[in-house]
Amino acid sequence: MSLILSLDTTTKVCSVAIHSGGRLLNLQESRDDDYTHAEKLNVFIEKALKETGLKPAQLDAVAIAGGPGSYTGLRIGASSAKGLCYALSKPLISIDPLEALALACKENFLSGQELIFPMIDARRDEVFMSVFDAQLNRVEETSAQIIDQQFFDKYPDKTCILAGDGAAKFQSLFSEHPLITVLPDCLASAVYIGRLAEEKFRNSAFEDLAYYEPFYGKEFKTTVSKKLSKIHTSNS
Repeated sequence: MSLILSLDTTTKVCSVAIHSGGRLLNLQESRDDDYTHAEKLNVFIEKALKETGLKPAQLDAVAIAGGPGSYTGLRIGASSAKGLCYALSKPLISIDPLEALALACKENFLSGQELIFPMIDARRDEVFMSVFDAQLNRVEETSAQIIDQQFFDKYPDKTCILAGDGAAKFQSLFSEHPLITVLPDCLASAVYIGRLAEEKFRNSAFEDLAYYEPFYGKEFKTTVSKKLSKIHTSNS
């Protein structure tokens, strides 16, 4: 029976889980308002192993939420996961965190034929999102979208369930919409990364450790303050 360590660092949630054959053995999770992955991720890994009485070498694989999501969070998660896999000679499994969010939504909140819109915050009014039906068939591929009040007009007569930290910021925008439900408490978690990783493990759907990079969703951009820009200009 497989033992899989799963990590999710795609959002502000820092989450580590251990599953045995798809059954959750241990969960270490923080839902702070700040990104604390650098401080907590390795601590959570050690704690999860200690509480389950497992040695790292007993793991069969490491699974990671492979993006899209926070650039820094993805880098931290990928570095830790790849380091463990190299050190232990274990395979790496990459899971779509939007699919994991859709699974969480389906198991905890759905009751009918709704469309699920898992969303990860991508700053301002933009989100990374996919669309799934109630059976977790993917209806639309992952994309970065700007959400406004008219966005869901393209899904007439469909009950739309918005889940994830990206969805939470639209709660007031759609509070009176009869066909849209926002689930702000349905957040990223390694619980569902591990659940999806079990099938990939059985199918030996592993990543190439040497070349693996997370899916960032869009190009990472840095910004320079106007004040610094003026200083540089005046000195040039």
